[in-house]
Amino acid sequence: MTHARTSGAPPAQRRFRVGLIGRGSIAGHLETLIGASDYPLTIIGSIGRSAGSNGTEFTELCASADIVIECASVDAVSTWAPRVLASGTPLIITSVGALANQALRHTLQASTTSFWLTTGAIGGLDLICAAALSGGLTGIKITTAKRAQAFNPALVAGLGEGRRTIFRGTPDEAIQAFPATANVTVALSLSAPGVPVEVEVIADGSAERTVHRIQASGSAGSYDFRIDNEVNPENPKSSGLTARALLAALVALAGGGIALPSGHAPDLDPAVRLATRFI
Repeated sequence: MTHARTSGAPPAQRRFRVGLIGRGSIAGHLETLIGASDYPLTIIGSIGRSAGSNGTEFTELCASADIVIECASVDAVSTWAPRVLASGTPLIITSVGALANQALRHTLQASTTSFWLTTGAIGGLDLICAAALSGGLTGIKITTAKRAQAFNPALVAGLGEGRRTIFRGTPDEAIQAFPATANVTVALSLSAPGVPVEVEVIADGSAERTVHRIQASGSAGSYDFRIDNEVNPENPKSSGLTARALLAALVALAGGGIALPSGHAPDLDPAVRLATRFI
């Protein structure tokens, strides 16, 4: 028995539809990376600061997207993230520093819609989380050195090509002082619930890259990571790795490597659940 063969091209590949909150340097870099790749990803639209959170543009974006990515600012997370999750559309948060706000953390975790936190400009959070959740860490320090252009000119006046420590404190204090540049400090803290994290920020007048050094120790062992990132070509405050991390997260989600669950993980402390949301 023979079967008739359908003529014409093969059916089009199903593409993973991505909506963006933010139209800045990270969004532009991500769009460039997706456009240059062969991954079945499509950015279907974006909204900026002028869009009304209950307006048609926002509603249509959430209705059409398989996932929405916030890549705007700490303030944007507070404005948009609860509304995205209320629409039932999964979300990836880039401005992780927003979750230093305990009330916002509780609001997002009360949603039955899935959300994730990007690892952004650093790595090793899987190791830090594994060691911390088993009680194997007693302390963490992150030292970040960035170009002088990443900071308020008053902080780097007279720096020239030298180096200057311009901040020491906690992740919560760091994100208050540097809301555009300290997301990694909060990410590190969230990945290790209950473990104290020390932050040092350095302005480096001769730096060409952003350097993050993460040191952690405890009964699990001693760990020392150094990450040298190219800066975002359009914004020295942001790492070029952030958009690449978002691309990798989208590939994992689109490929089924990470499921899109609904509901909460049962019987887990909220801080522990948050620590496991990095992608």
